[in-house]
Amino acid sequence: MSNSKVMASLEKSPLPGLLTQLGTAIASAQRALDDNSIQMAMQLGDAEEHGVDIGDGERVSLISLGFAPVFYHFNEATIDIRVSLSTSTTTETKFGTSATVGGAVYFVMFAATVSAEFSNKYSFSSEASSSITARISSIPPPNAFQNWIASRHQAAQSTETE
Repeated sequence: MSNSKVMASLEKSPLPGLLTQLGTAIASAQRALDDNSIQMAMQLGDAEEHGVDIGDGERVSLISLGFAPVFYHFNEATIDIRVSLSTSTTTETKFGTSATVGGAVYFVMFAATVSAEFSNKYSFSSEASSSITARISSIPPPNAFQNWIASRHQAAQSTETE
């Protein structure tokens, strides 16, 4: 397969679109993980719905008790795309001849037949496969969030001591 044919086939292949879709899928998954952690933080901070009754009808949030949401992060994602393209051309040519000679004393007769066959056969095949390998690990909450939790906790403690 000549280089120009390979390049033309690759240009027509869906590789750029496939790579874009796979990358977008990873970004969407990361966003879903972040949204889940934010939702969990909101639930942990909601004393009314998700808090703990500490007596006398007083409820405290789980965040004020030291709980924190878990954040996850894709720290590695490998996209593996494999494409195999192949073409083949077969040319077949056949020639055949036959001749007949016959006649009498002053008369000669000659006959000939010629046959020719010519055929070109083209074939093209392509195969593609892809895979994504991702490694997800938990990471600490963002510093600003941790600082906010600490300040809320300190404010709650100073209110209790007054």
